[in-house]
Amino acid sequence: MLRIGIISSSITTAQRTIQLAENMLDRNTHKYKFFVYNSLQEIKNILAGHVGDIDGWLFTGPNPYYAVKPYLETEDNVAYGATTGIEVYKYLLEYLYETRREKLRVSIDCPEQEGDPFRDALAIVDIPIDEIYFQNYSIPYDLAAIVAKHEALWRAKQVDIVFTTLHVVQLEMEKQQIPCKRIEVSRAARRQAISLLEQKLTGLYFRNSQLGMLCIEIRDYDEFVSRAGNYYKVQKLELVLKERMLDFCQKIDGYLAEKSNGHYEIFASRGLIEKYAGELRSFIEELQLSQNIEFLGGIGLAATVFNAQLNAHKALANGRRENKQLIIVADEGRIIEEFGTVDELRYRAETEEPLLTAKLREASVGIQTYNRIAFILRKMGWATFSAAQLAQQLNVTSRNIQRILVGLKKAGLIKEAGQETLSRRGRPTKMYRFP
Repeated sequence: MLRIGIISSSITTAQRTIQLAENMLDRNTHKYKFFVYNSLQEIKNILAGHVGDIDGWLFTGPNPYYAVKPYLETEDNVAYGATTGIEVYKYLLEYLYETRREKLRVSIDCPEQEGDPFRDALAIVDIPIDEIYFQNYSIPYDLAAIVAKHEALWRAKQVDIVFTTLHVVQLEMEKQQIPCKRIEVSRAARRQAISLLEQKLTGLYFRNSQLGMLCIEIRDYDEFVSRAGNYYKVQKLELVLKERMLDFCQKIDGYLAEKSNGHYEIFASRGLIEKYAGELRSFIEELQLSQNIEFLGGIGLAATVFNAQLNAHKALANGRRENKQLIIVADEGRIIEEFGTVDELRYRAETEEPLLTAKLREASVGIQTYNRIAFILRKMGWATFSAAQLAQQLNVTSRNIQRILVGLKKAGLIKEAGQETLSRRGRPTKMYRFP
């Protein structure tokens, strides 16, 4: 049974969406629950509070989706109803029919990400639009500012009606007795979103049934043996380790294979490996503390045993090189460092852009390093950055990052964005940005 959460600002819209989904999908295999929010800030908590009991999320419009998008770890189980431009025709035609007006004097608001479909829709019809006033808003939006612009146009008698994409704006207009209609995503767009979510959840099911492997190895095994003092102590310690690992295997329905020299492999389904990846980190940390032994962990995800094992060994190699305790490598070329922590990094180990590959070769910088930097900039929201800032986030020396930045600048992949002086003493700090 797939459990789908419907997120909307309107109970009526949520119920209509459920009715639509029930007509499209098998009622015996899908269960629906709707969540109505009063403010966009509530949505993040709704998602966080239902991680275990909702398989997929359907947003009835673009606003709740854009509000929560920065916090989504993945969009594999998310879809939303997007505006297409068709909506504006519906509301304008209904308005003209109801009022028998010859002129369109309308104030329309919409999120900035969806503004083009509205304008494009009006641009392709041969009607005067010089008295149609658009205002785009960013998310999170300033309700007072949106309401004020609509109200100003109405008070100045420049418009006859307000079309809004926000339920809260509609309520404010009604309070002030300003004619207003709420623009909702079309039925066709909601159908498309339902189909997309179904495709994503089906793909997620098959992906979760793929294989995962966790490799755990004792770091500096020869030193570990030397500290133990004799062969029997080593055997006793490894028996304790195997017992703890078997307990964890039972939890994730996995299979433990012991390799030589402190190297262990745990096989399980990809879905369970990903589900318990956060606990895997805690498990490795707990092993380290209880046994006073330093471990490395690498997770490989793939469709076959061979590729899962190959990716797990790649993850271990990355962990040794980057000095990271747990790294995930998936078949899609996706790498995740510091999984489940505030320092989590997600990037790809490859690129399909020949020009970028050539420039990175010129810069003597690997694609993984470049993608790690790009991810950090997106994650931190930095328009400009310094070598020291990057070095801190990447956990490398300033000297090493300076070499990388010099290469990227030479290849034209970054540019200097001025200098910043933090104190009266010392040299100004160079700031960089992506072109």
